[in-house]
Amino acid sequence: MPQFNSLARQSYHLATLTVLATVVAVPATCYARLGETAQTCVQRYGNALKVTNESDGVHMKFDKNGVSILCVFDSDRPTSKCEYIAYENFGRFDVIESILELNSQGSKWGNSIIIEHPGFPSDYEWMREDGGSARWMKIFDRSALSIRSKEYNEKKKRREQDQKKEQIKGL
Repeated sequence: MPQFNSLARQSYHLATLTVLATVVAVPATCYARLGETAQTCVQRYGNALKVTNESDGVHMKFDKNGVSILCVFDSDRPTSKCEYIAYENFGRFDVIESILELNSQGSKWGNSIIIEHPGFPSDYEWMREDGGSARWMKIFDRSALSIRSKEYNEKKKRREQDQKKEQIKGL
């Protein structure tokens, strides 16, 4: 066993901690964040594999290191912001806290709520103080993390209310 003097031992421990911090932090920093533009997502992931206009916005699908990433933007303007992010085949439960922090948009996340499903793994859901939300699900060997901004949740609620009004009109 090599002998270390005090300074060498401190340097060794500092280098070990730096490597560990990098291993934990790097996976979290490679993921998209709410509020980013489409241009930023393209810089982070490369060109989108698919772009579609849907009722809730412009969907851009990316793939990075085997993780499928869906970003939903409020419009097709270059300055539009990401309001919804979903990561499929996302197996890293240990970095969720870091990813949620990156997507806090200045609001505090609450504690996770466990949603039980008999015979299946539990889902976890988080709510932000401002109305944003996140959910992690695991089905068999696949997992997914979705994060929704306050604005996305508000628009979704309005769409659902409008659909109910239309259904009532038809009666």
